[in-house]
Amino acid sequence: MRQFLSLLLMLLFLTGCSLFKKDDPSPESTDEDAVEEIGTIAETEEEIGEIPFEEDSDAQVVETNLVMSGSFYPVKESLDDLRREMNELKARIVEYDSRVSVPRVNNEMFKMIKAPHLKHRITLSNGTIVHGNILNEDSDKMTVETQLGQITLDKATIEKYDEVSAPAPEVKLQGTFSGPEQRNEGETFVYSGSLVNSGKYKADFVRIVFSLWDENTGLIASDSAFVDGSNIKYSNGVITDSALEPGDVGSFSVAVNVPKGSKYEYETYNIHWENLR
Repeated sequence: MRQFLSLLLMLLFLTGCSLFKKDDPSPESTDEDAVEEIGTIAETEEEIGEIPFEEDSDAQVVETNLVMSGSFYPVKESLDDLRREMNELKARIVEYDSRVSVPRVNNEMFKMIKAPHLKHRITLSNGTIVHGNILNEDSDKMTVETQLGQITLDKATIEKYDEVSAPAPEVKLQGTFSGPEQRNEGETFVYSGSLVNSGKYKADFVRIVFSLWDENTGLIASDSAFVDGSNIKYSNGVITDSALEPGDVGSFSVAVNVPKGSKYEYETYNIHWENLR
């Protein structure tokens, strides 16, 4: 009985081992399966219209500088290109800063800025000259307003002070004028001469007016003419040739029609000008 049981256990053991044993594929079957799989891939590529991939030892490998993850710009730029772009950017920044920090001021803007007129010229005992306006003074001190602010001077240090007139044009007749030799009624009297600006500022639209009078100081006739001076263009676009800069001389010629029946006795003249700053 024991022998029978032993044989039965041995048979069961051998039967279990045979069930758990795995068959190893032979090399021949593996190669055949691989060839069959490759053939299947080639057939599939032909069916979908793809060209089968073939390895070529002579094929050239081409590098690309495009990122294949969806980017559309090159990323392999050279260092020289980067330096050049940085220099161009710096130059643009410097140019922009120069335009912003330095405003453009023309001569017309300077003319629009009116500096205050300093009416007094104060000479101190040490030779220093102070230009300003005297605000107040007493027996000991003097308060003066200058372009730099108010200062207080000790009157013991002041040698003298004078009042200074504002710079302005001053147009006068240069020499004498010439008139008609015969002053008869019903004729045209022509007067000519020159005007000079002896002031310290430009005179604009300079003209001279001649008036004729009778023996009873009654006005007979009058007429005027602009001087032949410098060409000036003003900020409003007006152009004139009747301006006189300081020291300039301009000529004039005035024709006055004398009516018949009038009794001429004498003539006078007046000079007019504008002071446009």
